[in-house]
Amino acid sequence: MPQLATKRTCTGCMACIDSCPTNALDYCIDGGGFYSITFEEKLCEECQKCERSCPVLSTFPEADFQNFMPYTVWSKNNNIRMQSASGGVFAECASYIIKNGGVVIGAAICGKEVYHIAITKIGELRKLQKSKYMQSNTKGIYKTTKQFLMQDKTVLFSGTPCQIAGLKAFVKNISYTGKLFTTQVVCHGVPSNRIIELFEKIKQNEIKKITAFLSKNDGWKNSFVFVYTDENNREHNLSLNQNLFAQMYGKDLLLQQSCYDCKFCSPMGHADLSLADYWGNISHPYEHNKGLSFVTAHTAEGEYILRKSDLIIHQTSWQEALPANPRIVN
Repeated sequence: MPQLATKRTCTGCMACIDSCPTNALDYCIDGGGFYSITFEEKLCEECQKCERSCPVLSTFPEADFQNFMPYTVWSKNNNIRMQSASGGVFAECASYIIKNGGVVIGAAICGKEVYHIAITKIGELRKLQKSKYMQSNTKGIYKTTKQFLMQDKTVLFSGTPCQIAGLKAFVKNISYTGKLFTTQVVCHGVPSNRIIELFEKIKQNEIKKITAFLSKNDGWKNSFVFVYTDENNREHNLSLNQNLFAQMYGKDLLLQQSCYDCKFCSPMGHADLSLADYWGNISHPYEHNKGLSFVTAHTAEGEYILRKSDLIIHQTSWQEALPANPRIVN
């Protein structure tokens, strides 16, 4: 029998599921509302591919990029910037990849759930923009990424640090001719899927479709809203004081257990780029209304794609960034 991550340490990244050649592994939503791995012993061939693909059980060398430094970044395109959670960095990097024939993979809202999907057209980019305050379902996406890489495609994969680690563990023993770029969000943790049921119970109506968790209609600093369509196709736009998602998320309530002791939270990072809202920025006050991104290039590849994208880039300091963004290191 495979020895996978424990209930307390499992991140729900699902890399083990994609690695299993006999479909002995799958997922369910457990009593706490989190993705949990299920195991069908009679299907297991004990190949241990699942163990090798588990980021919790894997080791990763620290990046030794000599120019490792933080940046303040925003898109030159106001439309892209206003449709993004912060400065539009992911969207610009994704645009560069797609325009050069590549594939972009990231999280998209589908009804009232979030899934990782692959896109190849600029017109589909909006699906992957903005933050989603729910854990994405990644079953199958690592296999999809592998297929594109083996087809000599350039792939930009975006996810949480544990999902990036899961992808790195999944592909580390695979030979491919494509090029893989990765971006990770500075993650605050993933909340329980039960928050949807709790919200519906409090509001006494059913969510048919989640439209957005953020909107910059009132500016970047007031962007925490929750927009959804109910069972009668009426749209609801809730501000922060009505927004159960943002309130519980901001107070670290209802996160899965591994998030409180995240082994992937590090300023060094496992991705080529780390992306976050640049809260606490004092150097560019006139840019705050449209949103600013805090970006760290962890590799030469990350620096390359950052410089190739249509972005305004300023070097910043850890002294300015860390006080308002402690999740980068803690």
